[in-house]
Amino acid sequence: MKTKITTIIAGIFLILLAGTISADFWACFSDGDFIDFCNPLVDDRTCDSTTCMYCIDSFNEAETCYVQGSWGQCIQQGMECSLDGGGEVDGEPPILTLNSPEQGSLWISRRVLFNFTVNEESDVYYLDNMDNNPRWRRLCSDCDDYSRTKNFDDGENWVTISVTDMTGNEVLYDVRFFVDSHDPRIRSTTPRRGFASGEFEVKYTEENLESVVLHYGNEIIGMREHELTGCANGSNIYCSTTVNLSDYNHQEIEYWFVIEDIVGNIDESRSRDLDVDVTFPVVNNPEDFYILDDRYIYFNVDVTELNLDEVSYTYYDSRGTFKEKRLCSRLDDGICEKRKRFHDDYDYQSLQVLDEAGNLIAIELGL
Repeated sequence: MKTKITTIIAGIFLILLAGTISADFWACFSDGDFIDFCNPLVDDRTCDSTTCMYCIDSFNEAETCYVQGSWGQCIQQGMECSLDGGGEVDGEPPILTLNSPEQGSLWISRRVLFNFTVNEESDVYYLDNMDNNPRWRRLCSDCDDYSRTKNFDDGENWVTISVTDMTGNEVLYDVRFFVDSHDPRIRSTTPRRGFASGEFEVKYTEENLESVVLHYGNEIIGMREHELTGCANGSNIYCSTTVNLSDYNHQEIEYWFVIEDIVGNIDESRSRDLDVDVTFPVVNNPEDFYILDDRYIYFNVDVTELNLDEVSYTYYDSRGTFKEKRLCSRLDDGICEKRKRFHDDYDYQSLQVLDEAGNLIAIELGL
């Protein structure tokens, strides 16, 4: 008859030796262990499961058998094993091997896989530390492996896993991971049509931004990439940049934006075709482009510009309100000629020439 017998540790030995003092406790046995009871009226048995618990009073070393304990006294102590079947205290915490989620991992789905093994049967719970009302939730009981998904919110997540073996030894594991289940979304880009001077802007929604990249160019000069800096997270965010398009002047280019978040989700805007104009308008008579009398200002502005938007002038009126007035939206043989009433209580500021690409020059009026 095979019996599992090990040495009783010193502190327990004095209580259990020879059964002279009653110290009822739960003893745990493993699959295949034989339990020989000293009382012939109690049937001996063999453990046929992973863990078997029996109420024991003491272990009789001389007879190599177990003295059965009082069921009621064992129940009062709670359903935890104080000793293993041979009398040794299990003081070692269980060992968790956490395969998923990994520390610092990134998830594109809110369903996060929990996959782990434990070196002994244990109760496993987790605590979502980012929850408004954190509470322990069970993953599994009396288990040594687990593989299922749990739902978590987008953003950073911090989880504590508690692993407790059958004798009450507990160990805690902390793991942090990040969830981003939403793709970035580009709302609009500018310029939408017409001319490009080098200024570009994108409007987007993304809470976990990794990068914003402008792609531009043509087959003649080549395509280029430019990563924008200082772009923020959030909803309906604008981010702009300026690039040098002088190599593409008076050519057509295409451009688009690509936005990527921290888990690798991307959105790409539609491609737009634009004519490039980085040449500023030129006023050929900057010293004498107007004549003033008591009642009128006579403008005669000689301009060189292929893609004129408008010629205008600015001033503060008698109430101190800043205003801009258009003079010409097209040229007659390169000349913008207009007459405007002069007000001696106005504070005249500048003449402005703007082209369709947004290139602007201003000349002080000095009135």
